[in-house]
Amino acid sequence: MSAGSRTIRIALSGSYGAVNSYFVRRRISTKTPERRMIMLRHIRRSLLRGSALALAVLAYGCAAQQATVVEAPRVPPTVHALPFQGRLVEGDPTEIPQAVALSLSGNSQVQFSYREELTHDEHHYPLWLTALAPSTYFGGPLGKYDVTAFATLSISDRNTVIGYYTAKALVSRSYTIYSEPTHAELERDARTEVRDKIDAELAFDRNRLAGALAQSRSSAIAPGNQ
Repeated sequence: MSAGSRTIRIALSGSYGAVNSYFVRRRISTKTPERRMIMLRHIRRSLLRGSALALAVLAYGCAAQQATVVEAPRVPPTVHALPFQGRLVEGDPTEIPQAVALSLSGNSQVQFSYREELTHDEHHYPLWLTALAPSTYFGGPLGKYDVTAFATLSISDRNTVIGYYTAKALVSRSYTIYSEPTHAELERDARTEVRDKIDAELAFDRNRLAGALAQSRSSAIAPGNQ
C-alpha cells in the first residue's frame, strides 16, 4: 500500500448471527479534507445499512416468536349420567352431549331428542389495507372464519316433556398469509362447545329433572288415569 493512503475495512453483522459478516474495502487518500469527508460519509452509510438490516432481522425474530405461542389445552368438565335412562329417538348416538350418551338405554320409556345445526361465516379485511400493513408479512390476520352451532335437547316421559334445553356456541379463528384453520376444525370445536353447554345445563337441572320424572310417573298411575 503506497504512502498517504490506507485500506478501510468495515465489518457489518446482523442480529442473532443470522447475517454473515462481510467487508467493504476501499482505497481512500486522506491527504485532503475532501477525501476525509468522503471516507466519513462512506463509513456512516455502511453503518446505517448494517443497522437497518439488523433491525429487520430482529423484527422478524420477534414476530416469529409471537406467532408460535401455543394455547393451553382446554380441560373438559367432569360429566355424570342423568338420574334416569332414556332412548335416543332423534340424533346420532356418536354426536350427542356426554351426559345423554352415558344415560342411553334401549328399553326405557324416557325419550331423548337432540338436534344440532351449523352456520358458517367469513370476514375478510380489505386487500388494500392488508397489502400495505407491515404486520401482514409477519403473520398478521387477513380475516377470520366463524362457525356457529345451535343445539336443542328435549326429554320426554311418554307424552310429557320434562326438560327442554337450547344452547349456542360461536367459534372464530383468524387466518394469515401463512396459515388458516380448516372448516372441519372449526365445526369440531363448535360442536364440542355447544354440547358442553348442554351438559352444563343438565348438571344444573339434575335434581329438578328427577322430580319431574317422578311426578310424571305418579300422574300416569293415578286412579283417574287407569
